[in-house]
Amino acid sequence: MEAEPGMNALGLVALALIIVAFGTILLLTAGRGSARLRKGAAALAARRGWQAALVEETGGKARKLRLSGPGWRAETRRYVQGETGTSVFATEFEAPGVPWPGHVVIGPTLDGAEAALAARLTGGTVAMSLLTAGEMGPLVPRPEATGFGGTVFSSSESVPLPDATRLHPLLAAWRRDHPAERRFPIVILGPGGLRLRLRSDLWSVGEMERFADLGLSLAEVLETAG
Repeated sequence: MEAEPGMNALGLVALALIIVAFGTILLLTAGRGSARLRKGAAALAARRGWQAALVEETGGKARKLRLSGPGWRAETRRYVQGETGTSVFATEFEAPGVPWPGHVVIGPTLDGAEAALAARLTGGTVAMSLLTAGEMGPLVPRPEATGFGGTVFSSSESVPLPDATRLHPLLAAWRRDHPAERRFPIVILGPGGLRLRLRSDLWSVGEMERFADLGLSLAEVLETAG
C-alpha cells in the first residue's frame, strides 16, 4: 500500500524540523561550553596574573585557548586542514628566553632499533617531524642519555644534555596522570628557547594551567642550569 503524497510531505517536514532542532541543540551546547571556558580562563588569569584568550573561527574550523605571562605562552588548538579536511590537535608551551646550545629533543620511548631508524630516515627528520613539527634539521639518537623516561635526540653528539635528575621528576609527574602516548610531554630545546609539546589538545582550564606550570618548572630548571 502506497503512502499518500500528503503523508510523505508531512514526513519530510518533520524530518527537517528534527534536523534543525538537533543542530540548534548542538550550537547551544557548544555556546555554553565556550562561555564556561571563557569564564574559567578569565578567573585563572585573574588568580595567576596571566593573560588568557579563547579564539574561535566561524564555522568551528579552528579553536584556540591561549595563556601567557612574562617570557612565555601556552596554547591548545584544534583546527581543520583546508586541503585534506583532517582535524589537527596540539598543545604547546614556549619560553624563548631559555636558550640551549644546540637542539635536544626528549620524546616517547623508542627501542634502539627504532631510534637508529629515526636517525637514518632523511637525516633523522622524517620520524621526528611528528614530534618537532619538522622545525629542525638532522638529529642523532643519544643512547647514553638515560633517566629521562624517553628517547633523547640532539643535533649532534657534542650538544650538552640537561640534567635528567631534575627534569625527569617533573615529566614523570605529568605522565602519571596523562598516560596516553599523545599526551607525552615532548621537550624541545634549542637556541630559540624551550618548547613543550603535546600531540593532543586540552580543553580544561585546569589542565591548561597544569601544562603551563610544567613548562614554567622546566624553564626554571633550565635557567638555573645555564
